[in-house]
Amino acid sequence: MKKRMISKMTALLGSAVLAVSGVQSLTASAATYTTYTQSTLTSGYHMSDFVRHESMKFENGKYWNNHNNPNKCTEQGCTYHPPLNLSEYHANNFPCCAHVPMGHCFSVYYGPALDNGVDGEAYQCAGFAKKLAMDYYDTDFFLQLSYVVKDSYGNDHPASTYYYPRMGDQLHLNLNGSFHTIFVTGFDTSNGKLTFADCNWSGNCRIRWSQTAYAFVNNGYTYVYINGIYARADNVTRPVMVGDVNGDSFVNASDYTAMQSLVSNSYNPNFSYSDLLAVMAVGDLNGDHHINQTDLNILGPNRTGILPNYGYVKGV
Repeated sequence: MKKRMISKMTALLGSAVLAVSGVQSLTASAATYTTYTQSTLTSGYHMSDFVRHESMKFENGKYWNNHNNPNKCTEQGCTYHPPLNLSEYHANNFPCCAHVPMGHCFSVYYGPALDNGVDGEAYQCAGFAKKLAMDYYDTDFFLQLSYVVKDSYGNDHPASTYYYPRMGDQLHLNLNGSFHTIFVTGFDTSNGKLTFADCNWSGNCRIRWSQTAYAFVNNGYTYVYINGIYARADNVTRPVMVGDVNGDSFVNASDYTAMQSLVSNSYNPNFSYSDLLAVMAVGDLNGDHHINQTDLNILGPNRTGILPNYGYVKGV
């Protein structure tokens, strides 16, 4: 397999059609936001501190099995894996496999769904990655992105479908027909080295920290060499950034263009969010419950990935 190591960051983009007539009259009063800013949560120092504390709660080598408390781990591996339909799991109160509650995830054009679907309770590897992301970002409001090329600034990259890792990613991997989700804790742009945490690699919900893998590009896709297996990066789940008006997990000039169409009350075909209140939550930068020229001025045309002093959406 011919390989080329990844040396810079980008992301995947989902797209959907959304009519935005009358956006300025909507209110975003129900929206809540994270305390930590995008600048803080994209800092390696903050992630290192998070890993140190979170790994004391979820100890390496123990098991994410406590059915009644997703914040606890146990000393024993799972003996039962719940079905894809969680009704049997809850009806019989099976003692294994912790899970995290339903959140919200905007998702289009994604590959094989996470263990039990994109927008709902998650368990095993997907649940643990989601739990870590919820703890890190303090939100259960996410985007799942797939199969469209972006460079490190969120601009289209020609002729490929590369995924470049980002700290805090819930990365879904296709391991030749089986699937696994990891929580990315670091990415070295010089050599493509990933660090990550996960559970259930061996099928019993065992927790692992400080794991390493390598990401590289081959034939237009990103692959991750993990535990001796070449796995394709199928999709990634990320939190919703304030200012990310077009829903591609970056705040940049494309969002400025999208917000211009909102301010002019025109139609824009590139929004990924499935409801207008979500657009209001990411676009109402001054908190006056309207998207207007003031918000456009705050966003500005020259953002290069984040809106440093703003956080992430917690819910609407």
